[in-house]
Amino acid sequence: MPSGTFEVAVHDILGNTIAREPVTVRSGETSTLNFVIQSAPTEVTTFKAVVNELWNVNITVPVVVSDGVTREEAEQIAETTFIEVMKESWEEVLHRLDTLTVNDTRITAHYTWGINENDLGHIFDVTADLTTLRITVTHCR
Repeated sequence: MPSGTFEVAVHDILGNTIAREPVTVRSGETSTLNFVIQSAPTEVTTFKAVVNELWNVNITVPVVVSDGVTREEAEQIAETTFIEVMKESWEEVLHRLDTLTVNDTRITAHYTWGINENDLGHIFDVTADLTTLRITVTHCR
């Protein structure tokens, strides 16, 4: 690696950049980066998700929904829901967001998922009501 000053980006589990730090590298040197990310308190919204009408899980996202949501925030709510519901196995499965619909009061998302490309026939549907803060999840039915 050539000498110089570079910027290191730190990402959260969803791939969002949460911090950037400069680091200086000198040719031929190896170094370890240790730094603390200082972040401003983030407002969060907690949804109550009902999965297959059988069990409940809380879904907390760093998004404020009282003034509506952007497409990116809607995708973050859907992705966080997928990860929380599938938390025992989500790192072991492939998943793809096929559709995402956003309006003033509702988010609907449709995922397909599976253990590999040939198994992407499983469904995971999310409907989030932004007024009641309730998410309905249907999957593998």
